[in-house]
Amino acid sequence: MSQKFGWAISTFVAGQLLSAFGFQANVAQNPEVLYGLKSLVSIIPAAAGVLAIVLILFYKLDEKLMRQIEAELSARRMKSTEK
Repeated sequence: MSQKFGWAISTFVAGQLLSAFGFQANVAQNPEVLYGLKSLVSIIPAAAGVLAIVLILFYKLDEKLMRQIEAELSARRMKSTEK
């Protein structure tokens, strides 16, 4: 289900970005549109990758935190099976 939402959202965002750049299907594109298309496949994904790396660096998953998460998940599972 989450993959379907991800695909739907990413398709919507890509369509909105194409629209914002002025893309029109089956016609010759002007230089601004071509720059926008190049950005869509290079600059924007690179910026998202850098952002992901920065977020990963600040979210530390050490052994202590993993044990805490495991304990919380186990408690939730036990609580849901009791109902």
